[in-house]
Amino acid sequence: MGFVLADAQSGELLDQYNAAQWFTPASNVKLFTFMTGEKLLPKKAPLFRYHWEGQNLILQPTANPTLFHPDFEDELARQFFLLAPEMIHLAPRVFETSPWGDGWTWDDFGYAYCPERSLMPIHGNLVEYTWDPFALKPKADLAWFNNSPQPTTEGKCMFRDINSGKVYYNPSACPIGSKRQKIPFATNQLTVNGPLLAEALNKRLMPMPLHYELPEGKEWDVLATLPTDSLQSRMLKASDNLFAEQLLLMCSGQLSDTINIDKALDWAKQNIIPDSLPSPKWVDGSGLSRYNQFTPLHFNQLLQQAWAEIDHERLFSLLPHNGGEGTLQDLTNGQAPFLFAKSGSMSGIYCLSGYLKCKSGRILTFSWLNNNIHGSYHPYRSRMMAYLQQVAEAY
Repeated sequence: MGFVLADAQSGELLDQYNAAQWFTPASNVKLFTFMTGEKLLPKKAPLFRYHWEGQNLILQPTANPTLFHPDFEDELARQFFLLAPEMIHLAPRVFETSPWGDGWTWDDFGYAYCPERSLMPIHGNLVEYTWDPFALKPKADLAWFNNSPQPTTEGKCMFRDINSGKVYYNPSACPIGSKRQKIPFATNQLTVNGPLLAEALNKRLMPMPLHYELPEGKEWDVLATLPTDSLQSRMLKASDNLFAEQLLLMCSGQLSDTINIDKALDWAKQNIIPDSLPSPKWVDGSGLSRYNQFTPLHFNQLLQQAWAEIDHERLFSLLPHNGGEGTLQDLTNGQAPFLFAKSGSMSGIYCLSGYLKCKSGRILTFSWLNNNIHGSYHPYRSRMMAYLQQVAEAY
């Protein structure tokens, strides 16, 4: 266990235990992804870069994860595409990032919380299959995938094979009634996501060469529709792993024409981590990787920096809080919001880093990282909450 507690305003260190020890922080990594986006992304998130060549519309992806996402209404994008010509030219970008991150668990890839990273996410890079015992095979919510499920006599009711990317269904493992399941699809970059966009727009897409260059003297226009805060909030409150990864990819797109998550990570390590702290091992945006290694002091420094640079009301509105929307929703007991923090959990790990709003009005920063938990993390979580409540009362 590692712990640090400090005053948000003065930086005074109030308590610490193993504060300089290294831990795997799980989704607490998203706090660093948030700060990277805060530094690099504009207030409105770029959805596409575009250029008109005469009557021809050329689009280039930005790695934005909201494209036709079921939880996002994007009226500006809808109007833009409604007025677009019947054929759209799609220009790819150099994309140097694997679908899955280093240190991600093989067991995770088939679950909805682990979609593939991609140049142009669409529908959240997930397809929902519905099993009906009276139907011949599962039905997909995206027509493109309706012919893809293959029958098998082994495995779960519905699952994706990691090697082939194919989806299989095993009728003997399916329930008597209906069942719905979201499964990450194999993006294969634009060879799959391109046709999915054409299907969603009801338009034709014409792929362009990889190294397409604008005419001399021309620059890309940017279609920016939704507030970047809406993406950041989704990442922090729902702990959305795809949004975390894609936000870093979007950041890399602000640094160069090449979409490469390592470029964003390198920039963040140089510009967010102070020289007074050792460089962490930071390999992804979501915290899915067990290779990530941070100390409580890293999180305390980040929280102090955010408090000094970001409007406090806005900062608290983006974070989960006790009894509110997000991963701390069940921590209430009728209390007013006093805990604004990001949790992170995986097998053997439970971490929590954020702000305490004390009874006196004082704001404290804290980071509490637990690794090597045997069994359920819930008893640890309960004890952490009891202690943090005591701190909020005492200060």
